[in-house]
Amino acid sequence: MFKPLYALIFAGILLAPTLRAADDIKDAQVAAATSNAIEALRADVTDEPLSPKVTVQDLLKKTDSSAELMKTLRRAQRVGGARWIDDQTCQVRLELSGDRVADALVTIAEEHADTSPIPADAIRQKLKSWDDRTFVATGTSAASDLIAGLKPMAGNEAWAGVSNEARKAAILSAKQTAAQHAIDGVKEIKLTKSKTVADALANKEVNDAMMAWAQSRPATSVQFRDDLAVEVTLVVPPGEMFDVFRTTLHDKKNVPQPASDEDWARVRKEFVDRPTNVTGRGRAVSEAASKPQLVSALPDEAPKWVSQPLTAEATAEHANGGKLRTARAAEDKAKEELRKKIDALYLTSNQTIGDAAKQNKPLDSALDQALEKAKPYKVDYRSDGSVNVKVMLDGRDLWNAMQDGD
Repeated sequence: MFKPLYALIFAGILLAPTLRAADDIKDAQVAAATSNAIEALRADVTDEPLSPKVTVQDLLKKTDSSAELMKTLRRAQRVGGARWIDDQTCQVRLELSGDRVADALVTIAEEHADTSPIPADAIRQKLKSWDDRTFVATGTSAASDLIAGLKPMAGNEAWAGVSNEARKAAILSAKQTAAQHAIDGVKEIKLTKSKTVADALANKEVNDAMMAWAQSRPATSVQFRDDLAVEVTLVVPPGEMFDVFRTTLHDKKNVPQPASDEDWARVRKEFVDRPTNVTGRGRAVSEAASKPQLVSALPDEAPKWVSQPLTAEATAEHANGGKLRTARAAEDKAKEELRKKIDALYLTSNQTIGDAAKQNKPLDSALDQALEKAKPYKVDYRSDGSVNVKVMLDGRDLWNAMQDGD
């Protein structure tokens, strides 16, 4: 009578490490997606002009202050919880108020007045409008095991003659190279006066453990190039890498190690100073020419606006049927305005979405379907009976719909 209970308890004990491992993987993907979103925020902020000839990137370069801005960007707030597109793909949306970014840039200019290309007061005046602005970005990460199944976009002629096996091998090679770059980046760190991390990695067991861990990290980007190269970007948090390294060395008597906790603390600091995102490249071989396909209307690389919310607004005058009918009319008009904004977005440096949609009926239909996902986020019922509605569509949702319809 009690055997089933004992069996369940025993099964629970056996499953516990597996469940913890699954949670660790999920946590790693959320962290990777967050890192990806922060990088998108950085790209948006650094592109902003501070004068006709100076951008934020110019300011950071002249003052060597990229790390100082990143401290502010890492304080961005997550909007809601992590969104799981499927079991292995995670999205995180971040928001950061413009005034906090502006304050950080003014502080940089003040603290580096001798090298800043623009005085702090001029930056403060220029960025006054950021008080009402919010920077928003969405980051995505995929489980490392998932990326082997990714393929170039339909119609990519350069990859038409590449077999599935050759493509998967190229992705694996790129992932291994990325992991190796991460490990190479810490090899010169000194463990003792005469020994470095490279000396510890000379132990095969240590090296294999580090490589296996690095390759298991989530990916934030897989790019298929026309020259049959594949670029894979992994998120390899250097702090976590240090923890894995120290744990791996724990019982290795014949491997050089720091002698004290203070020395370990120094080593950890040097690990943490390394980059988080690492990119590796692999190359596929075209085995045979394939039947020609139509060239896709979409570029291989997602445009910058994919990480942004797309918004529009419209007002409708009082209509018969009351407030709800008026609000619906305003929402329809707002979606029409949103479609105009979408049509004006650039797919490439010389082609807009609207231009591509005119030549591609499935893409045009996909845009109409994507607009159905646009939702009101603010409705203002005015005293004169009119209604103003603001709608928003996630750039990632638009991009996904375009890929499905193209």
